[in-house]
Amino acid sequence: MTIQEFQNAKLSNGIAYITGIILPFYRETIDNDFIVGCVNFNIVKDEVLASFFNDVLNLLKESNLNNVKIKVNSDISLKNKNGEKAKGRKKGFSILIEKNNFSIEDCIEIFIQKMIEIKDSNNFEIQKFFMRGVFDGRASFDTSRHLFSVDVIRNYEIQNVIKEIFDLNSFNLQLNQREFQNSSGNEKNDQLRIRPNELQKFMDKIGLFNLMKKQQIETWLREI
Repeated sequence: MTIQEFQNAKLSNGIAYITGIILPFYRETIDNDFIVGCVNFNIVKDEVLASFFNDVLNLLKESNLNNVKIKVNSDISLKNKNGEKAKGRKKGFSILIEKNNFSIEDCIEIFIQKMIEIKDSNNFEIQKFFMRGVFDGRASFDTSRHLFSVDVIRNYEIQNVIKEIFDLNSFNLQLNQREFQNSSGNEKNDQLRIRPNELQKFMDKIGLFNLMKKQQIETWLREI
């Protein structure tokens, strides 16, 4: 799928999921050809990863999005923060949208406009799959603070519209806009966070394709 095809696509559960998985923390391929949304695992069983992949593939097929490119992470070369080739890709897969000579800034603006369409749609199913996409691929647990969190780029329009979509569906999403650097001088990302008292409702109403995260959440909620 090219960025123009994405821009012209009617809202669907699949388009909403793609928007959710790419927009909060998008990446670019080293050749500048694609904007990418990643599903990352440090450790994962093959059957769990296959289940996740098939669920995403089926969602896209149900939305008639048969031209969306999905690749395993080991087959993709991404840029790091310095614009150089990133090293040590985590196990998983990624959704790729062809930039087709559009600048990254223009691509992000198209994604933002699609996100605003999702917000204004007044369609819970579409908003649900957007919210699922935001947390499905890269979210992790902060066990010390009991938070389910995902990094988000330091673009306040993106952050605020994501939060508005969660607010519309009665989720009190925490937006943590952190100091730009930690004490060691390393860059820190902002985060979107679901508190433990919101997490069961999130799983009941929104859910995840990610079976490993589902099991971790079930165990975690029993323990806190």
